[in-house]
Amino acid sequence: MTDGIESPALHRVAQAYSSPHWWYDIRGFFILHLSYQDHLTRLLNFFAENGSQKHLEIAVGSGSFLELVILWRRFIKRRPRMEGVAVDYAPSMLEGAVSRFGRLPGWDVQLADAADLPFSDGQFETANMANALHSMPDPRGAIAELFRVLRPGGRAALNVVLVSRGGPFRRWVADRVADWGMRKGILVRPYTESEVRGMMLAQGFTIERTSIYGNDFCLLVRKPL
Repeated sequence: MTDGIESPALHRVAQAYSSPHWWYDIRGFFILHLSYQDHLTRLLNFFAENGSQKHLEIAVGSGSFLELVILWRRFIKRRPRMEGVAVDYAPSMLEGAVSRFGRLPGWDVQLADAADLPFSDGQFETANMANALHSMPDPRGAIAELFRVLRPGGRAALNVVLVSRGGPFRRWVADRVADWGMRKGILVRPYTESEVRGMMLAQGFTIERTSIYGNDFCLLVRKPL
């Protein structure tokens, strides 16, 4: 695991993730249902479709979601094994990922800034960025780095929390959770669908498939050959 990264913006975000790593798994479950208004099984099915033996997992957090994705991919999707590198910028979050993947053959866990990845151009065949882009201080920088480290033809899967949708009560609940998340520092802001599409297209990605469930916008994108 690499040593620390110094950045005022990252420092503020890291302070928001200073609790024990197990707490984020509990908190994330409620955020998924109250803010995203999505279902875990749908997200597992989506992210398990995108994997390879040269895979990059950006913002892996405690590693619990990636662990479920790997199991879902193996036993439900019946797809080839995933191997690669998992990164996050918060040391406290990585403690959980290190315990899950640090000694697992084929996986490396590193401390890294999504907007300044320590990897060579075209190093990875696939990448996933789950539940993360809306929490990043520099989302365009993260997208640029995602594009750079993917090989031509490589695919990335990601999801982004949207500005609240649906009926008045559903919007009220989602807005309250989003306001709390922004005060806490774990959410920069929700996005609109057009904003996310625009950022991906401006970087040069082609958008292969999208879906929206509740306030959760999922995208599968590809770096052109």
